[in-house]
Amino acid sequence: MTLRLRLALLASALSSVAVIVLFLALYVGVRGTLEGVLEDSLRGGMNFGLDDGRRGPNPLEHGRGDGGGGSRPTPPGLATVVTFTASGALESGTPPIRVALKEGFASSGGYRVLTTHLANGGWVQAFRAEFELLSSLERVTRLFFWIAPLVALLGLVGGYALADRALRPVDAVTRLAGRIAQSGRHSERVPLAPGSDEMARLTATINAMLDRLAGVIERERTFSLAAAHELRTPLAIIRARTSLALERDRDPAQYRAALSEVEGISLDLTVLTERLLALARTSGPARVESVDLADVALEAVEMHTLTAEAKRVRVSLELESAPSSGDRAALLLVASNLVQNALRHGQVLGREGGRLRVGTHLLEDHAVLCVEDDGPGILETDLERLLQPFQRGSKLQGSEGAGLGLALVAAVTEQHGGTLSLERSQWNGLRVGVRLPQKVLETQFKASS
Repeated sequence: MTLRLRLALLASALSSVAVIVLFLALYVGVRGTLEGVLEDSLRGGMNFGLDDGRRGPNPLEHGRGDGGGGSRPTPPGLATVVTFTASGALESGTPPIRVALKEGFASSGGYRVLTTHLANGGWVQAFRAEFELLSSLERVTRLFFWIAPLVALLGLVGGYALADRALRPVDAVTRLAGRIAQSGRHSERVPLAPGSDEMARLTATINAMLDRLAGVIERERTFSLAAAHELRTPLAIIRARTSLALERDRDPAQYRAALSEVEGISLDLTVLTERLLALARTSGPARVESVDLADVALEAVEMHTLTAEAKRVRVSLELESAPSSGDRAALLLVASNLVQNALRHGQVLGREGGRLRVGTHLLEDHAVLCVEDDGPGILETDLERLLQPFQRGSKLQGSEGAGLGLALVAAVTEQHGGTLSLERSQWNGLRVGVRLPQKVLETQFKASS
């Protein structure tokens, strides 16, 4: 059974219940009103009979002798009135049925009866048939049995029409998902539902999800192509160098030179592979532990002390305690990459030495790590592109490195719920800021898996 039909049946059932409740209320109301009218009629007929009784000895009794003419007539719309003696013997009138002399209203044999005990000990009963009451109730019941099926049918048709209209965006989403699954084209989008109701929000959310998935797929495709390109070049060099060395017999020194070159390229491949693995791990959950960014920054600087001394770069540290939480190894990789990038690309061509500042501090409820240099900096048009894998700045084409540093920093920062900023430093170089929450919840890492 489809959802549309279930909703239509539900609407029909609710409509039927509403009609039944309305009918019961109408039935009870009509019955109460008609019974009130009937009882008022009985009281009026009894009062009429009693008033006539005060004018003559037995006005309701059948006439005798020459003046006979039957019982005194009852006005139209009033009840039949019968009187009894104190002993219960019939005194005047003809009761249509026998009812016990018990004061109050009673129903018996299709009649409504009002019995009253008189002050002289006698009794008066007023009778009126309930035919009109039952006839009116029967008409109400017949009307209900005509209307109820019609209302149920209208509820079914109207419910199905409303359900069909409401579920059209869902059908569009289903058809779109099927087309994407069959064709692999992720550029299609669901037509936005008009208004601001739940369906409009659903279609907007689905399109936003598809936009994000398309971005992820495109980045993965670009990453795969770039990784293949970066790996192909060193592998081609290794193959060419070994083929050249094996073409003919060579002396040990030549073999040693070829193997040394292959070893160097292999080390570069190892570094590239490790960074690719580190970048891939950022899409999964990370270990959560207490981390002070000041300790991480100090360790990263110590790892590159020899490189800084060799390049005559003056390193200044401004480290304040900046506690956070996350994967310490990943955060150390972030700090190490930033320091390495600053040492590698932060020097102006033709100039020896340079300046590098590494700092940590707390800003509101965030821990901040800053690395800035006095190099050539980067163009504003390159800022967005440099956060993608295998991308280098316009001024750094042909320099060493695979272009994974900032991409890895951005991925780890996002994994830890932080933000990354690239801007001009105080020396007109590049300033990179990593801002992390002081407390990173474990659920943040699980959500990214």
